[in-house]
Amino acid sequence: MLEEMTAMDFESAEFEKALDELVEAVKHHVEEEESQVLPGMQQRLSTERRAELAQAFVTARTEHL
Repeated sequence: MLEEMTAMDFESAEFEKALDELVEAVKHHVEEEESQVLPGMQQRLSTERRAELAQAFVTARTEHL
């Protein structure tokens, strides 16, 4: 979606529609993560494994931001 949007005129109605679709897609993804994925991980993974994953996330985020 982002790749397509970079080719659009950011002042166009087409861009506005694409932006709205992107926002909705991100909201849906976050809701799914919060309601299904994260609770499932909390129930199924040990405290130690969750700590390992948290550290890996922090490391990856630091490298990419």
